Amino acid sequence: MRKTTLTQPRTITGRAGATPNRISWTPLEGQFPMHHAVHGNRLGGAVALAVGVPWLLYSGPFLFEEIGRRGLEAGQALPILLVLGGLVVALFGVSQFVYREETAIDGETVHWTRRGASGSKGWREPVSRYQGVLKHRESWSSHDLPGPSYVEYLLTLSHDDPSRRVRLFESRSSPSSPPDEWGRMWTHYAELFRLPALEDDRHEIPRPRQPASSRENA
Repeated sequence: MRKTTLTQPRTITGRAGATPNRISWTPLEGQFPMHHAVHGNRLGGAVALAVGVPWLLYSGPFLFEEIGRRGLEAGQALPILLVLGGLVVALFGVSQFVYREETAIDGETVHWTRRGASGSKGWREPVSRYQGVLKHRESWSSHDLPGPSYVEYLLTLSHDDPSRRVRLFESRSSPSSPPDEWGRMWTHYAELFRLPALEDDRHEIPRPRQPASSRENA
């Protein structure tokens, strides 16, 4: 990892409008206060509820009627599994509407919270405890999935505790065409946070590309 010293301070201003950054900061990107929110997959949740609720409305009364007539028997294992399956699908649908993850930065403190069907958790960390703004990249190959290979160009507020690192910038492009904003926002964020500009220049080994859904809502 390499540290870059910024010797020419400049006025820090935020921006609105089109940006290659896949992380949406409000009210302006690159200016305090910064707020980013991630919601559950509401389309997936709606589909799950559309399937799970009728499933429960049909299988639940049927099961309770059978138990009322004959009592609980080993032969009712299949109806019980059907009810449990419908319940799981419906609960998944509800969880996607309840889920919300928020990151708020005011220049002095990073505040992170996550709320979901299973409860909520969060933490606060002073900006001064962060190591710097890390510029790095991750390469994804198309070995396992169709589509072209790509590189994720990233800026991360680096911390020695991985659970408290904050992704500031993420842009996808070809391996030979890093976005201009990647370098510009790197120095911008280092000045904004008054932290060292760090660069991970290790050789990248392409990894099998994964579906976006498997790496979101983590």
